[in-house]
Amino acid sequence: MERELEKTLMEIEHLIKVHEQRENTHTQSVLEQAREIIELCAQAARTPSDLKKILERDTAQAPEPAPLGMDGMVCPSCGKKALPWDRFCGECGQRFWEDE
Repeated sequence: MERELEKTLMEIEHLIKVHEQRENTHTQSVLEQAREIIELCAQAARTPSDLKKILERDTAQAPEPAPLGMDGMVCPSCGKKALPWDRFCGECGQRFWEDE
C-alpha cells in the first residue's frame, strides 16, 4: 500500500507542475489539497501499529470500577481515574461507553 501511495504522490506532483505551467490555478489548488490528503494516508500506512492504536482507542469501552479506596471509575486502557460523566479519558483519549 505504501508503494502505491508513493507512486500516486509522484503522479500528483507531476500534475501540479503541469498545471502550474499552464497557469491553471484552480486545478493546481485541487491537486495540492489531494497531495496533502495522500501524504497523511502515506504517513498512516508507514506506521500501522500507530493506526491500530488509534482505531482501538476510538472503539468505545466501558470504564472499569476503581480499585478499593478510590472513588469512581478508571480507564480500561491506561488505568487513570475517570469521572462518571467523562466520555473520553483525559489521559490517553480512550472513548467510553455511555450507559443507558
